[in-house]
Amino acid sequence: MPSTREIAGRHNVDIVVNVVREQAASTVSPQEPVVEALRKAVPHVYDVCTRPIGIGGTTVAALLWHRGFPAAVWSCLANTCHQPDEYSMISATIKDAQVFAHILMHAYHA
Repeated sequence: MPSTREIAGRHNVDIVVNVVREQAASTVSPQEPVVEALRKAVPHVYDVCTRPIGIGGTTVAALLWHRGFPAAVWSCLANTCHQPDEYSMISATIKDAQVFAHILMHAYHA
């Protein structure tokens, strides 16, 4: 994705970005049981490799983080987050549910 500087140069315009609200990212150790459980379950359902990368922003998990609980954020997205016409696929939601079911059925422990 091009930067605002690249877009401004390409179109010969000025772009000013004002941060209205900012929230610091929370961190969860990759060794936490919840992260390890996702690391094992996601490949089983989606046949992909996983890696902890530290996104999550203002999600339901943020409520847990602020109360001191380790929480991990994960889902299969259509790369339309926070854009006009944002959408999600029912098929992805079903597979995400399968990931959580896999975790519950296998009761992974660190």
